[in-house]
Amino acid sequence: TSLMEPRNDNRGPRGGDRDNRPITLSKPTFIKVTDIKPHKTGYNTYLKVVEVTETEVKRYDNTVMKIRDAVAGDDTGVVNIRLKAENAEHLAVGNTIAIRNGRVEVIRGHIRLEVDRWGKVTKENDDLVKSVNKEKNISSTLYEKVVAREGGRDGGRDGGRDGGRDGGRDGGRDGGRDGGRRRNNNN
Repeated sequence: TSLMEPRNDNRGPRGGDRDNRPITLSKPTFIKVTDIKPHKTGYNTYLKVVEVTETEVKRYDNTVMKIRDAVAGDDTGVVNIRLKAENAEHLAVGNTIAIRNGRVEVIRGHIRLEVDRWGKVTKENDDLVKSVNKEKNISSTLYEKVVAREGGRDGGRDGGRDGGRDGGRDGGRDGGRDGGRRRNNNN
């Protein structure tokens, strides 16, 4: 065949067989609050809203965006949430909400649930979450960022061999990406 002729076989764009079967979606699985871990994305959960605070932020184009911070949870615990724009409309004390395709951000070492443009928040039936365990707030746990060190003789906090204050060329206290080794720049 010529390079200019269209391919008229039954293969998909990657060369595999293409089925004309309809796409079947799987049912989402919903997790409990205690199963939420830092930097997790794509989670689904049912939560009952316990408290809400609202702030308004003026944008650069002089429009006002509503941001609502809330504490919500289920029978395993509670967590902090931040929602913006149309997703924030469902946050009212006593409402049961479903977060689909959400993400977990770590802000100043603490977990906060958020929903970006790919996620969805909906108001649900109140009997999905019967009780809320306010005693266990997973957002109160402090998470530390662990930096993997590489190179250097000791790879310690001083940044390796040079023992300088800055820990190497781009080091700082963690030794930098080169383990604090000094480069010879002909100085």
